Amino acid sequence: MELIEECLEQFGVTTEEVVEYDVEVIETGRAKTDREGMKGIKTIIRELQEMYDGEPGAPEEKVYQRAGQEGLPPKRTKHEIQKLRDKGEIYSPD
Repeated sequence: MELIEECLEQFGVTTEEVVEYDVEVIETGRAKTDREGMKGIKTIIRELQEMYDGEPGAPEEKVYQRAGQEGLPPKRTKHEIQKLRDKGEIYSPD
């Protein structure tokens, strides 16, 4: 099911509450919900980074916690974080 949902998301079809077609995928190459999700996660990371001054980045468990408070389910948060990592916009130090 996850594979099918991921493939459908690439064409702008979301399976959340109402199945809809996102025409922005054709125009911009990315769905509006994807852009909003990535922007939201990056904002959360930036805010947490400021709170934990002196530490690099933001603790991942705090990112999940804050995202949950803002209505993003853990599965969606994980997906958005992975997409940001794949694009090289965020990273996890070893």
